[in-house]
Amino acid sequence: MPVTDRAHPAYGQSGLFAAKDLSAGSFILCYMGEIHGAEAGHEESDYDLSIDRESGVAVDASRAGNEARFVNDYRGVPGKTGPNAEFKEVWDGRRGEKAMGVWVLAAGKAGKNKGIKKGEEILISYGRGFWGARKEEEENQNGGLGDV
Repeated sequence: MPVTDRAHPAYGQSGLFAAKDLSAGSFILCYMGEIHGAEAGHEESDYDLSIDRESGVAVDASRAGNEARFVNDYRGVPGKTGPNAEFKEVWDGRRGEKAMGVWVLAAGKAGKNKGIKKGEEILISYGRGFWGARKEEEENQNGGLGDV
């Protein structure tokens, strides 16, 4: 769905929203895309997700994929202090291979992470690696000047 909140970092883009109530710890969907090795040159894609770091296998949903590519990071989203979902490995029985899936965060301490309500945006943490690479890329584009 389109992100219509002007305060949202992905305003004017798309997000993934729950079509029904999702219980804590439940599987949402697989992250689909082009499977590739480290030599394939996908490092500039915002939709590239590592499946197996040791072997350098990843999936890139920039040119092919499914709705999972619209999962946004929680940082900067008004009213959100953390993610409500996460990426976890899953076995794709149809294809007979390991894949990455999007899962609702499991119930945590003090009753946190009670699931995701219908209509709520599904948000994950892209992780420090993603944001570190993004910051480094911006600094390189600005000639090492940081934010200009």
